[in-house]
Amino acid sequence: LTASLSRTPFEGIPGTQVAVTARGFGANERVTVTWKTATGPTLGTATTNASGTATLTITIPDSGFGWTDYTAVGATTGIRAYGAIQVLASTTVSPTSTSPGQRVTVSGRGFPAGKGVTAAWNKTSTNVGSQLCAGTVSATGTYSCAFTVPTENAGTYPVTLTSADGTARSANAVA
Repeated sequence: LTASLSRTPFEGIPGTQVAVTARGFGANERVTVTWKTATGPTLGTATTNASGTATLTITIPDSGFGWTDYTAVGATTGIRAYGAIQVLASTTVSPTSTSPGQRVTVSGRGFPAGKGVTAAWNKTSTNVGSQLCAGTVSATGTYSCAFTVPTENAGTYPVTLTSADGTARSANAVA
């Protein structure tokens, strides 16, 4: 048997649900899908039909930016199949509606693991913005920091996380 995996969608931010179809496994076999390696965290299990095909929904876990492997292993046959999902970065602010002097948290998921990262207020393609905080992205691609909203005129302002490799994502805060 030659096993294969397919997925829809093929990319997403951590938390995105992905439909995975496993083909070429044994009939009525339990198939376990794991993240990164055959012994990595379990994303889900399914039992194949008489044709050796199963479909299940997995959720992209916190992971660094870029292509990440996932694998499926048949419990009876030991057959393995491999695939990859592209993890994308995202940024959120909480609360999104705020005022000058209030504490706000900016969080990123799916950023390049282990890279330096900065958070900036009102950073755009034509404005460098004001640096709010800086640190290092975790091994699972996450970063979070709290900051005090600067004194500004009322309006909507982007809060941008930028990693050392240039990966940048923004979320808006209304001040």
